[in-house]
Order: sequence, then structure tokens, then C-alpha cells
Amino acid sequence: ATASTALAALRRLGASEAAMVAKEGTGWHISLSPLLMLRRQFIRPFEERLRKVVDSLQVPESLQEQIWFNETLDVFASSEGDRYFAGVSVSDASARWLRALAQRLRGCAQDFGLEMSDSDHDLETLQLHCSLAWTMETSLTLPGEPKESPFGR
Repeated sequence: ATASTALAALRRLGASEAAMVAKEGTGWHISLSPLLMLRRQFIRPFEERLRKVVDSLQVPESLQEQIWFNETLDVFASSEGDRYFAGVSVSDASARWLRALAQRLRGCAQDFGLEMSDSDHDLETLQLHCSLAWTMETSLTLPGEPKESPFGR
């Protein structure tokens, strides 16, 4: 899947050209938590804490350099239903250690006194994915009921 195929998927669901965003490569990421707002003075200490957490994870060496994705393109929605994302889901092989990382990230956030609105949710239901394109168009015609996740549907 590429950004252009993701844009085409959003277009088929009714998103207008002006309402879509896609960038190849740079900025692609897998969200492990909802958006966290940090005060400027906490950014560097938070990054340092996260580095220590990542270094302490027991990740198989074969998975350290690569994250594997499923081949099908899916459409995801924010929990508020105000943004839609076309992307690829993380494969089960990669999801296992990413969920462990998400759990540790939650702990870091709590150490810094950050509230995570999803703290009562089980991370096993998190729909780990990489968004290739997104839109804020809310009138999309989805083919069925979206999958529910703590961070979206």
C-alpha cells in the first residue's frame, strides 16, 4: 500500500481532494497512545525516559529493525469521529512487542502526571496501524461498521 492507494480509498468513500492529506514516508508513524500534551520543560525528560523504556524491552532481534504490516488497506476513524485515516494494520508478529511498548508508554505518561483518557481500556483492543493518508471530511460513506478501539474505531 502507498499514500496514493490510501488517497484513492478515501476518495472512493467520498472525501474531496481538498480535504485529504498524504505524504510519502516522512512522518509515517504508528500511534501507541492518544495525543499527549507536554509542557516544554518536560519534553526532553520524557524523551529520555522513553529511550530507557525502549532499551529495556526484550524485543527479538529479528523485529528490532522492521515492523511488519498486513497487505490490506483499512479505514480507521478517530474516537471523536472527526478524522478518518486510510492505512495498513500492523501484523500480529509486530503487534505483540508494540503493545508492550504502548503499555510502557502509558506508565511513562502516568509518571509525568499525564492523564490518558483510555487508561481503563485493554491495549489488546488497540488497532495498531500506520496511516498513509487522512481526511477531516466527516461525510464519508463507510462500507460497514468500523472496528472499535480505545483510540478510535
